[in-house]
Amino acid sequence: MKNIRNWILGALALLLGLGLVFIKQKDNSRKQSPEFMLLEMNDPSRLISTDKMAEKIISKDPILLLIDVRPEAEYNKFTIPGAVNIPLEKLLSEEAAEHLGSKEMEKVFFSNDDIYSTQAWMLARRNNYENVYVMKGGLNEWVETILQPAEPSPTASSEEFELYNLRKATSLYFIGGSEALSPEAFQEIKPPVGAKKKIDVQPKPQIQKKDEEEGC
Repeated sequence: MKNIRNWILGALALLLGLGLVFIKQKDNSRKQSPEFMLLEMNDPSRLISTDKMAEKIISKDPILLLIDVRPEAEYNKFTIPGAVNIPLEKLLSEEAAEHLGSKEMEKVFFSNDDIYSTQAWMLARRNNYENVYVMKGGLNEWVETILQPAEPSPTASSEEFELYNLRKATSLYFIGGSEALSPEAFQEIKPPVGAKKKIDVQPKPQIQKKDEEEGC
């Protein structure tokens, strides 16, 4: 599995490197080499878990900058609280440079999964932007682990139950009855491992009050 993953990452790096010629950039001479990029892609420290991400948001980490790289329409539909929207195709624009150029801020890219966010990370690193990371698993994993954590089986370890209880408490912080943060607003949810069919999250029907009470 590890070799397959490395092969996929390598292929992605090559394709993205070829695709960069179609994106307008200020200075092509300062790009990092493909060899450098492949080395950095194998560094696990570039990935931040959803649990760590939730912890940073709750603690109001002053150097955290969450960047949603999905299209604006998807961002407006559902995102993580406090995230700014920089669509992937605008990542190297002058407006985006104001966010990415800050060396003090910890910039974390995310999308629905890892595809667009990894491409964003590669574009940023190849153009010498520092302190850039990827939220592992994207919004799919955010929903599954933070907003809708699955209860462990009765035979699970105490550590698994401890993590579940922590995630349940965390989910209350982010949902807390707020419709804007509810996972019902996000339709592209991947099924958990072992599920037989895709999760279909639908808004709860509203119960209308009867005008008159029923008679005897």
